[in-house]
Amino acid sequence: MRTCLVKSPHGSGRVTLGSELGKGGEGSVYSIENIQAPGFNDPRQIVGKVYHSPGEGNRRAKIHAMVSRPPGTSSLAWPMAALYDGVEFIGYIMPKLDSSKFRDWSDLSNAKSRRQAAPDFDFKYALHACRNLAA
Repeated sequence: MRTCLVKSPHGSGRVTLGSELGKGGEGSVYSIENIQAPGFNDPRQIVGKVYHSPGEGNRRAKIHAMVSRPPGTSSLAWPMAALYDGVEFIGYIMPKLDSSKFRDWSDLSNAKSRRQAAPDFDFKYALHACRNLAA
């Protein structure tokens, strides 16, 4: 377990990362064991992403911009707060989405996998989803 600082528009606090849930090209996603920060109550409803290379590009500025401008939907794993290990930016926390209700975009962007994963998700719906995401 690893305890980190969490910073959101609601204030600062502490979060304890639990077990690794998955790993990808950018970083690893962890369960949240405990969170003591304004605006967050249930650690089971959120996860933390820790970048492999947090300083790469301008990730810190990007995450802070995203945290300060949340979308009007709960259907995205959108950053809710930035994570710090001391003074070093390392990642963010986001809502934990139920995989039985949500699909990864990579499943939907390829026609063959889209027909298998979501047969009702046609091209028109894909364009509508892209428009909403861009907005």
